[in-house]
Amino acid sequence: MSQMDKRCEKCVHNHDCKAVYESITKSKDASVTARVTIAFLLPLSIFVASMAFFNGILEKNTNLGALKDVVNLLISAVIAFVCAMTAKTIYNFCNKDPKLEGRKN
Repeated sequence: MSQMDKRCEKCVHNHDCKAVYESITKSKDASVTARVTIAFLLPLSIFVASMAFFNGILEKNTNLGALKDVVNLLISAVIAFVCAMTAKTIYNFCNKDPKLEGRKN
């Protein structure tokens, strides 16, 4: 008997809890990992990469001074936003559920 079984043995919610965990493990829904990656990690990575890229370009080619950082921030934010929306659109297109046609995500 595992430690979890020993703990669950005395719990008043023992049967409900086990039923929930069993239903979760048998679920055939898509993993949340892909959605989390697209929603958070991809835009953040693109934002940081574009900040580094445009920092070098703006440093060498312009005389904006302190305004250079603001311009860099705005350009990088727009690029990250556009990439995130594009990735979301592609993800939703590839993972269409016929039962959800007509609904907004």
